[in-house]
Order: sequence, then C-alpha cells, then structure tokens
Amino acid sequence: MHIPAIQTEADYRGLYQDEENWSEAIQAIAIRHGLHGQPRRLPLGTHIVYAVDDLVIKLFSPFWAEDYEAERAVLTSKPRVVTPQIVAQGKLEAWPYLLLTQVPGGPAEGVWADLSMEVRRRLIQEIGTMLRCLHGQDLA
Repeated sequence: MHIPAIQTEADYRGLYQDEENWSEAIQAIAIRHGLHGQPRRLPLGTHIVYAVDDLVIKLFSPFWAEDYEAERAVLTSKPRVVTPQIVAQGKLEAWPYLLLTQVPGGPAEGVWADLSMEVRRRLIQEIGTMLRCLHGQDLA
C-alpha cells in the first residue's frame, strides 16, 4: 500500500503536510513513468504536488475527484495562456494523478499585487476564455 489509510477529509488534512505520508506514492508514480530524480514537494493548494526531474506529479484525493476532471479538461482545452501539458495520467490505489510539464513562474498569489492593471485585465480575459472552453467540455 503506497497511500496512507484515509477515511475522511479530516484524515487527509491531518496528513497533508507530512511528506513521509506521500513519498512512497510519489516514488511509485515516478517509477511507473520512468522518472529518476529526487521528488521535491511543492506545498501549494489542496492536492499533493511534487516536482520530479522536469515534471510535476499532482495526486488528487478521491474526496476531490471532480478537481482532477476539471483540471484535466482545462489542460486539454488548448487555452491561449501557457499551461502545463499533460504527459501522463493514471490512478494509484483509486487516487487519480496527472503527470505535467512545468511552466515558468510562481503562484499567482505571489505576483498579482505587482502586476499592472493592464496585465491583470489581459490575464482575466484569457482565464475567462479558458473557463469558457472548460464549460464546453463534456466531462462524463
């Protein structure tokens, strides 16, 4: 068993920060896809995210399987903004994951305040276009 026993969202939240809980699962996914580098935790958001080699492994809890479907739909919708590309996808013990390329930059929350209003408007328009593509996807 690669993933810790998690029965509730509270269990997940209690185990989320502790890297020891996720290292075996991330290593199993990395090996499955021929990655050899040392995984490095990217402590962002709700899901388990690691960088390995020049790719990102994003492991989604079954509690938020709809997040996996939504992200997969957005990333395959060919948005006009630069987004990670899906290299592979799968499941490990009923936990869906995406193997993604990395894009340059950092989290929006770290740079938003420094952007000009013109750049913010352009980004919002591009995000709106991407969301329209998402809403046009049949996720069933």
